[in-house]
Amino acid sequence: MYWNPNHADNESEDDQEFGFGGREGLLALIDCSDSMFNEASGKHNFREALELIEAVMKNKIITSDKDLIGIVLYNTEHSPPPPDDSEIETGIVVPKHTAIFMPLASPSADSIRKVINFRESEDLFDFGRKFGHSNDSNFSDVLWLCSRLFTRCGYKLEQSSIVLFTSNDEPHSAGSYQYQQSYVKARDLQQLGVNLVLVPMVAEFDGSKFYQEFICTVTDEDPEQFRFPCYQESRDCLLNRIFRRDFRKKALSHINFQLSEDVALGVNIYSLSRKTQNIGGEKITFTVDEVTNMKQMLPPGIRLLGFKPMSKVSLVNHLRSSLFLYPDENSISGSTTLFRALYEKCLAKHKAAYCMLTMRRKQPSKLIALIPQECCYDDDGEPFRHSGFRIEFIPYAADIRKLDVLERPPPSVTQEQVDVFKSVVKKIKFKFHPSQFDNPVLMTVYTNIEALLFNRAEEVYDSTKSDLDRIDAKLEPFVETIRELLGEDGIDGPKKRTKAPTGEGPSAKVPKVTAEVNPTAIVESVRNGKTTGLLVGTLRAYLQQQGVDGTAKMNKAALIDQVKQLHDL
Repeated sequence: MYWNPNHADNESEDDQEFGFGGREGLLALIDCSDSMFNEASGKHNFREALELIEAVMKNKIITSDKDLIGIVLYNTEHSPPPPDDSEIETGIVVPKHTAIFMPLASPSADSIRKVINFRESEDLFDFGRKFGHSNDSNFSDVLWLCSRLFTRCGYKLEQSSIVLFTSNDEPHSAGSYQYQQSYVKARDLQQLGVNLVLVPMVAEFDGSKFYQEFICTVTDEDPEQFRFPCYQESRDCLLNRIFRRDFRKKALSHINFQLSEDVALGVNIYSLSRKTQNIGGEKITFTVDEVTNMKQMLPPGIRLLGFKPMSKVSLVNHLRSSLFLYPDENSISGSTTLFRALYEKCLAKHKAAYCMLTMRRKQPSKLIALIPQECCYDDDGEPFRHSGFRIEFIPYAADIRKLDVLERPPPSVTQEQVDVFKSVVKKIKFKFHPSQFDNPVLMTVYTNIEALLFNRAEEVYDSTKSDLDRIDAKLEPFVETIRELLGEDGIDGPKKRTKAPTGEGPSAKVPKVTAEVNPTAIVESVRNGKTTGLLVGTLRAYLQQQGVDGTAKMNKAALIDQVKQLHDL
């Protein structure tokens, strides 16, 4: 969900959706007909669906532990209540041939363990006797139950989703009464804003029989432009484990954007990423009055200074991570309309709004530039950059300094050398996206936690490590060319050890053996265990006299052990 400034002008503001914050609810709806338990294709579709749900629950408990998730079974012979039927809100009647296996609740270790034990049990908790199989569920009644679970879950949900696992591509024949009821329920789901995600559990699933038009009705899409999902795409999406810190989209500040003395709009400031830095390593102490006077320059808010071309905001002058500006209709009515007008005008004219930002009381004012940015989508159609103003912090004169390394003349290279390394860069170049790399620290932590909770060994794969073998294979054709153009690297070899003056060996630093080294006394002291009075230098000198090598790195205990071995003590 996101705010799209390019929607039609005749759409009302109530139709715009804002995707910052809120609790989500997800119901996994599993078909329990015989075809889901047929292992003729080499896989057990029902167990496979449970495995996908397990992955979703593990992902939710890491990234969005406040979200709700539940499991509903349909096409069952019996409709037993869940183990704790008190979890079901009063007023919810379960239709025939349907069962609630897990009510909507926040994911926990116990609920994930329940799914794991259910999937790994030999008879699926005596599934045939307890639930059984049928093909008699009324699909519209099943969807009615799901919508009731969403509305009676006890929370106001920002988004509600149904993930349907089935291998039956025609639950009701065309023209039947149940068929018509299902499409009436599809329009109800569309009005309630409930999403429906289909996971076809067989490769030969024919979506044109029922589900293509049904999903387009729920999502209000054009059937001619709709591309029906295949099993592998849906599976990869659900199994995607994202090990990352989840920064809740909570406004850092609710302030007014003062365009002039008489015109203002309300905005929220969000931090899309956070980083903490320790500068200097020391704390400077000020009195309370000094701190107050330094920070009380301007009241909280954003004050417009003027406009400059966006090209004036240089990436070289990057001070800190960017923030994000979004309208707040609750503080000043009409803020969204005025915000959008300013945004579209700045975007059309490629202008950045220069302002002074004071985030909160007793905080210093910052010079900022509001950069208009359009919404961008990834390959899956999900927005990774939202529409609105990006807040870039502009440096003061004291923040800019010259670096000597940038003022030195660059080394001279030939065009042939440049062309070779262009080929090298092109050979090992790849398209980067953050979703390709999991945070290895967080992944290790969460994987170890799961291994302890569920008593199983989990392998941790560090996706940030370079594939050196593949890189070497790609660059092997360029090695000889680079060696011919640049020559070998000058590597200093180990220094040669000169001969001793007698010419009988290297002149290693041997401690000078003095008359104080009494071999008999040393051996007797070690034999009797009276080694307190023996010095490390004395022991080391004695062993070197006896021809023992490697004593330079030994401690006192190791030196005494060498004496014992030497004399079989």
